[in-house]
Amino acid sequence: MSSTLNVKLTVGDAPLAYGLPAKGRIRVAFGTGSSDEAAFQHFTDEAGTVSIELLPAGFYRIHPLAEGYQADPVDVEMPHDEQIVIAMTKLPAPGESGFLGTAHYQHDLLHYFVDDKNQPWQMRGYTAHLLPARVLQGRDIRPFIREAQSYGANTLITIGTHLSPWKTDHGFRFDPRTQQAKDALVTMFDVGAEMGMRFAHGVAADMQYGLTDAEKRRIWDEQCELADGRWNLLWRCGNETRVNGWDPSLFPQKNLHGVLQSAGSTGENTIPIQQYRDFSEWQSRRSPWHKVLDDSGAGIFEQNNGYNGGGQQVGPFPCPIVMIEGIYFADTDPDHVGDARETDPQKALMVGLQIGASCAGGGVGCSRGLEGDPNGPVAAECARQQFRGMQAAFLR
Repeated sequence: MSSTLNVKLTVGDAPLAYGLPAKGRIRVAFGTGSSDEAAFQHFTDEAGTVSIELLPAGFYRIHPLAEGYQADPVDVEMPHDEQIVIAMTKLPAPGESGFLGTAHYQHDLLHYFVDDKNQPWQMRGYTAHLLPARVLQGRDIRPFIREAQSYGANTLITIGTHLSPWKTDHGFRFDPRTQQAKDALVTMFDVGAEMGMRFAHGVAADMQYGLTDAEKRRIWDEQCELADGRWNLLWRCGNETRVNGWDPSLFPQKNLHGVLQSAGSTGENTIPIQQYRDFSEWQSRRSPWHKVLDDSGAGIFEQNNGYNGGGQQVGPFPCPIVMIEGIYFADTDPDHVGDARETDPQKALMVGLQIGASCAGGGVGCSRGLEGDPNGPVAAECARQQFRGMQAAFLR
């Protein structure tokens, strides 16, 4: 005696269809056999269903399978006339998860981040300042996130205010006072969490273009509301305060329920913001080459310890220090907008090694990535090599 076994795989109320959103299949084993011992394997159709005809009478175990989903096996005795519906559960995305904390070696020799299991965590940031504008344009940023992850990034470095004439003229305007911009930030953060990607998000830039102090504070308050309680954020006041029309004194530190915060960055080869928060941001020089490496190394120890800089006491900064922005890479020098760029993967590797040894993390900058676009082959290799160096030297 034989009959037809009908199975339907679902995710909630939706079918787990062939390619929509995952490739569903079942394996059927005799008795209580494992998936590897299955005698039959069949893929679902676009309605999430599959049928196996002329199945002999007896006991079977159904093993539902789909990449990124899971469900317990189901036992059935054939013949069985009713359709068997199996609800699949989406697995957590590979990559990042959980809130971060901070730690340090005994005697404050070196400060670093820790993950939610209290293990050392390195910020491997990929600079994507203009990515919020891409989301506002309606672009699917998942391919961009996958590209950054393929290089070794676990964090995207973004900015939430873009009002300069250049950005306006080139389609990158992002006015955070609009509801559409706020919705774009929520989408960006949500997609990142779905894909296991963090954001080191700076609220402020381009604030010298007609914003009052009251408007600046409102932008800070509103974006902080969006950040509250999000595990995948490192929260920054803003980018390069000395040239972008904002000051951290306008932005009081708020309780964001687990989100680590910094006071932001000051600019290339300048003293970091003294009133650090949970971590500090510092930008090395971009030239000359020998000073890029020197400042990316010993300079961190000086900042942790504190030093006298031209008659001014700098630090100490007893917190994780992130080299947030350094040399930029592109496929050509100059790049597509005429900016000077590096094109040597060996230099990228050397910078990465220095950052990994001395810092709590750092940023990799590429001209195309800055705009939320894919790299060409040269810049892509530079990004891979800097991340490779950062990971190789990060021993805690």
